[in-house]
Amino acid sequence: MKEYTFSLIEKSQIEYLTQHLLIFSSIIFVINASVAFRYGYYFYSFLFLSLTMTSVLFHTFKNLYTFVFDKMVIFMIFLYGSYMLYHKFRMNKIGLISLIVFTFLLTVYFFYYGYLTNSYCYDPNVMVGNFYHSLVHVIGAFGHQMIMLL
Repeated sequence: MKEYTFSLIEKSQIEYLTQHLLIFSSIIFVINASVAFRYGYYFYSFLFLSLTMTSVLFHTFKNLYTFVFDKMVIFMIFLYGSYMLYHKFRMNKIGLISLIVFTFLLTVYFFYYGYLTNSYCYDPNVMVGNFYHSLVHVIGAFGHQMIMLL
């Protein structure tokens, strides 16, 4: 197995990225807020702007209050996204709806199965855990964008 060595500058850049990756990936929710606003889903837009703020706050100041507030907004987005998907359901769009459901299941898998098995988002290696958590941000944002564009 090849061993990699990093210079001091590269190590500090990697540590900075590892520490701030979740903050950076939280910014993707601004895209969802913009798309929702563009298509007239103003409440959905408000929820995604709220999620951007709570996610950045949680990943900056990890404490019980930011955790609970972030999870409340996530749950509200889940409920409203489910409501929209239910009302937009059409049999001729079953392929796209299946993809939306798959994105939801994938985020649940990475986050909750990872919690149970100490892997994915909860990997003991912080770099790996943050990578998967950032991936959850991206996949979740993509799934909700598809709901809006149905």
